[in-house]
Amino acid sequence: MTRPTTQLEELVTCLLRTHHVTTRILLDEASLVLAAIVASAPRRCPAPITTLRRTFAYFRDDLLAHLRTEERAVFPYIEQLALALASGGDPPRAVFHSLTSPVQVMRNEQEGTRLAMSRLDADFLAARRAHRPQDPTWVELADILERLAVDLAEHVRIEQDELFPAAVAAEERLSRLHAPPPSALDPHAPTLTMRRR
Repeated sequence: MTRPTTQLEELVTCLLRTHHVTTRILLDEASLVLAAIVASAPRRCPAPITTLRRTFAYFRDDLLAHLRTEERAVFPYIEQLALALASGGDPPRAVFHSLTSPVQVMRNEQEGTRLAMSRLDADFLAARRAHRPQDPTWVELADILERLAVDLAEHVRIEQDELFPAAVAAEERLSRLHAPPPSALDPHAPTLTMRRR
């Protein structure tokens, strides 16, 4: 008999199968459309298009690195937490002291992604004004970037409002359940002894 999945596992699955997949697809689509825009530009590409291409490359690389960190370190640890809680097993080992450390890193990166998305939007508008603003490829790129922004906002909301708080709480609960008794930590701690009468 298979055990039922936990809320933590369901959230991780949702993020991996929906948002990570969608993000990668949209980044690939944006790369192709942006390449078409660059190819249609004059031989000497206008500076705003060069800036947009550079901004997008940094944005894409940083976002993909963020997704890989989640997939390789944070999410597997959260799934192990869920399994340990469901089975009554020991807390998983991690390369970090507490989940709060990578969660804070993820939150900082998410804020960086939000700021980078704003910069990407500004560079997109400047590039569009500089080169054939009525070209349909600009409309296509605008649509892709809008869908990406919506997907990322939902991705961040799920992590910050649901997954991360629940995972930190699960880690704290497991730590309390498996904490050694005070006397095991301090050999000088008083112990209870029964007096004979």
